[in-house]
Amino acid sequence: MSDRSKTKTAEERFAITLTERSLPKVEEALIRKILEETKWNLKQSASLLNIARGTLYSKIGKYNIRRLG
Repeated sequence: MSDRSKTKTAEERFAITLTERSLPKVEEALIRKILEETKWNLKQSASLLNIARGTLYSKIGKYNIRRLG
């Protein structure tokens, strides 16, 4: 088995998360993905999520999302 088949890409991990039946877990996963894709540009992330930046701040706190690194 190759190393590639053993490790999952970010997209695969995200896709697996979306099989979750809990809306809050799906929302958290989507927010995390968008934040990573935008390198934590909150204005751009909020725009992509179609929510106000203040709402994004609230959700980051609600889900205790922290920037890694």
